[in-house]
Amino acid sequence: MLAGTNAGIVAETLRNLMEAEEEVVVKFGKTWCRCSMKTITVFCPFLSIDQASYAIKALKRCGIICCMKMEAKKFDHTNWFAFTEYGMRIMKRGDKVGQKNETESNQQAP
Repeated sequence: MLAGTNAGIVAETLRNLMEAEEEVVVKFGKTWCRCSMKTITVFCPFLSIDQASYAIKALKRCGIICCMKMEAKKFDHTNWFAFTEYGMRIMKRGDKVGQKNETESNQQAP
């Protein structure tokens, strides 16, 4: 399943935020980045909040990122995002989302 162009842009934005160590914490064996939909639209002004939200949903559906709320404050609903193992592999290799590379395809062939 492909996530789409906007999802790729949002994934790259999240990776850049993590590399810049902006609002980053390491918990549960993953690096988490605090990011709201509004923040995404600041870094990607060509995306609307709805487009950013849909891109995040597509990334979660494809198993590339996971999210959770980690704030102790009752009214803070900002999500924290982390790449899954699959998501980290994709971001390192630069493969298309949902596309298997040749070695994975050859290993599964009879």
